[in-house]
Amino acid sequence: MGSLLADPIAAATVYTSGAQGIYESKDGGETWDALRIAGNPAAPIAAGPAETLYAEEVVFDFPGSVVYTSTVYKTSDGGATWNALFQGLWTTYSLVIDPRTPTTLYRNSVIFSGDFHFPSYRGAVDRSVDGGLTWIAVDAGLELGSSVIVEVTLDPRSPDTVYLATQSGGAGAGGTSVEPAAYKSIDSGAHWSKIENAPPGVSTILVLPEAIIVGSVGGVFRSVDRGETFTLINSVLSGRDRPLAMLVDPLDSDRLFATALGLGVQESLDEGATWTPINEGLSAGGLYPSALAISADGAALYSTNEDPGVWVYPIRQKRDPIEPPREESRNPRIVSRRPAPTED
Repeated sequence: MGSLLADPIAAATVYTSGAQGIYESKDGGETWDALRIAGNPAAPIAAGPAETLYAEEVVFDFPGSVVYTSTVYKTSDGGATWNALFQGLWTTYSLVIDPRTPTTLYRNSVIFSGDFHFPSYRGAVDRSVDGGLTWIAVDAGLELGSSVIVEVTLDPRSPDTVYLATQSGGAGAGGTSVEPAAYKSIDSGAHWSKIENAPPGVSTILVLPEAIIVGSVGGVFRSVDRGETFTLINSVLSGRDRPLAMLVDPLDSDRLFATALGLGVQESLDEGATWTPINEGLSAGGLYPSALAISADGAALYSTNEDPGVWVYPIRQKRDPIEPPREESRNPRIVSRRPAPTED
């Protein structure tokens, strides 16, 4: 299993990808239906309101080249019909939807060039204000070179504010290596400023109501002044074990979830200061999670890893109060496995 998305409105709807393409569950992962797109299998890359879903089909042009030909599709009727939006020699790393204006999108992509022996790739970021029909590059102020962009995230209180993190990419023939960095834009990506005091090697950025939590090579850091200064709050999740992705419980902003290579899925109840593994019940591949998603009502956490299947962690009963008892959350129920989509 690869990509994994939770519907931002329908709490029981979740999407994943398999060998045959996209699968949808409308009952929290109990049963799955395939969403067919003509051509090669596609993977979901972003879920919006009103049954809107974006998916990408990637074709590998081998042998003799490392160029990926990618086509992005969109459905506005839950997968009954799909429209091809654009095609290019790149693959989408992430597609971020503005929660205030869902027709505004940010595409974080990797552009490929060169040949099999001397590949080259670099990151790019673009914005669309018409639901993906047209795009403009929004990279003024970014020092990308051959870097790739590993994170693009919006401030939910002010979606015009965007944060971005880069890491060294594949310079290949003629490429330019640039040190990893973090950036901030306050005008929807039109102009970017480097966050000078950001920790080194930022891998993920989570914007909370009163703080920014950053996972990096140096550990987990917190900023309470929107990125002006950072304080180290956890050094255990660092280096190779740094957080690769973080999510916040929509009903409790102190409660965070993270993936860490080799450490599986981690939970924090104190805004990232301390972390506890919640891997009981996962397969052996669960220590190497590939994706994480949380339901819109905060009732379930979903995870995929290198083994086939989708796993669900019951965060709380759907009718629990907004502030669940801390004693219960510190002793969670065993993670249970839901039936994986059947490959045809």
